[in-house]
Amino acid sequence: MASRLALSMHWPKDLITATLMSWVLVVLACTLAQRWCGPLTRSPQEKQSDDDVKKGHQ
Repeated sequence: MASRLALSMHWPKDLITATLMSWVLVVLACTLAQRWCGPLTRSPQEKQSDDDVKKGHQ
């Protein structure tokens, strides 16, 4: 982003607007994914399984 600003390819307002729009889209996508697919974190069973595998390889 800084290079585009330095080369006068975009106005600062354009970059700020694009960043804010991207942020809104990411928040919206994450919210919809959590609503439709459930939480975006691993379950305790998955965490325990990964810990067991790591301990077994040491």
